[in-house]
Amino acid sequence: MLDKNNGEIECYSPLHRTSSLMIILLCGLTIISIGFYLLFFDLNTHGPTRFSDPNSGKVVINGWVAIIMGTGISVFPIYNLVKQYFERKNLSKKILI
Repeated sequence: MLDKNNGEIECYSPLHRTSSLMIILLCGLTIISIGFYLLFFDLNTHGPTRFSDPNSGKVVINGWVAIIMGTGISVFPIYNLVKQYFERKNLSKKILI
């Protein structure tokens, strides 16, 4: 985008803020750690849901499901944080001080 004052191109930071990405990453890592806890102690979580079978009324989540869900949640923030790191690194090389 052009700057209105002097017509130069502005450099943007990525659209996603680092703090919100860190919070999402922390939530994903928490879910992964709960999954490992469930896996190592051979436990399952049971809970009602409106999408479950009306006869049983419960959903079972074991350790592997929790690990996969946590990994799925953590992929997006990890990708964006790594991308931001390399963009900052390349930007600092271009700027001569």
